This record gives sequence, structure tokens and C-alpha cells, in this order.
Amino acid sequence: KTHITLFSIVFLLLCSTMTMAQTVFRGTVIDSETKQPIAEARVGISNQGVGEITNTKGFFNYRKYH
Repeated sequence: KTHITLFSIVFLLLCSTMTMAQTVFRGTVIDSETKQPIAEARVGISNQGVGEITNTKGFFNYRKYH
């Protein structure tokens, strides 16, 4: 019973740290003149080497795990 309790506590601590250890950026890329969404635009943070590409509606969901 002690092992199960200890495992449960460790599991909950790991889950809480994993959820707090990420940054999420979401949005839509649109053309400033036409106000239309831009599909397949690259979105990311400079000098990070990773990012996302917008979908057909210009939406992106970028997650960075720390």
C-alpha cells in the first residue's frame, strides 16, 4: 500500500510540473490589406530553430516545452 501511495504522489508531481513547463502561442496569420488568412505561413521564435506552419485558415498552435 505504501508503494502505491508513493507512486501516486510522484505521478501527480510529475504531471503538474509537465503542465507548467510549456508555453503556448495560438493565433491566426492574416494579410494586412485583404484581411484574408494566410495558409502555410511559418510561425516561430527567432533563433529557436522550431516553429509551426499555419493551416488553410491561417491558424497556428505553437507549443514550446521547457
